[in-house]
Amino acid sequence: MITTSIDRQKLQRSLRRFAKDFGDTNAQALCRWGVQTCRELAKSTQAFGQTKTKGKQEGAILGDSLNVLLVVEKLTATRRGYAAENQGRKSWVGPEKAITSPDQVVEWIDKNRIRRNRRTAKLPISERMVCDAETHKKALAIMYRGAGIAKGGWIGAGQDIANAQRGTDRVNIGKNFLSYSQKHRRFGSAKKPIPGWSPKAEISNRARHTGANYVLSKSHSTAAIDWGLKKTVSWYRAALRRQDKQTKP
Repeated sequence: MITTSIDRQKLQRSLRRFAKDFGDTNAQALCRWGVQTCRELAKSTQAFGQTKTKGKQEGAILGDSLNVLLVVEKLTATRRGYAAENQGRKSWVGPEKAITSPDQVVEWIDKNRIRRNRRTAKLPISERMVCDAETHKKALAIMYRGAGIAKGGWIGAGQDIANAQRGTDRVNIGKNFLSYSQKHRRFGSAKKPIPGWSPKAEISNRARHTGANYVLSKSHSTAAIDWGLKKTVSWYRAALRRQDKQTKP
């Protein structure tokens, strides 16, 4: 579990002071905080982290499928059912045990997501459905396309709020940040901060499963906000030091 020992009120005061010294309004400072928070939220959303998360998600999807399926090399329809071939061995499969379309495979897997964190239970061999390798491959492709939706929503929200920035040294999510999730940016959005001494901004993620505790817990969400604030204050400190060096003779 991610934890922080951040004094948020103290850091908010620092944020206002450093933003003013840098020439930013409070709304601009909030934009920078929002962008960094969205980066932290994306990293704190399943699969956790910033590197190799695509592989982790796809590996979990593959493992879940093999818990509930028997995948054979070839499945041929016969008058009474299906002839299955696998590694040179042949067997017969009743029509009630065979799945012949990718959509049916996806539906069967989702039906068996009964364990914690929506993982599939490992079924006995006799209870698993049978499909051929090509159908299984197409079903995985369907499910893989959804990998990164929850993370992508935060990326979209972060870029949305970044677009509200004005002035110099604007920050953004970055094109290479969790690149496989960038295609799902449409699931996230942000409202432009209202100007003033205490501006407010809203970020949202429309991926439905983002609200599940196993995807993004309340503690991880709070920690992401805190780390976003801390890193934004650190950014201002560094930016002000650069300005000071540039002005010195």
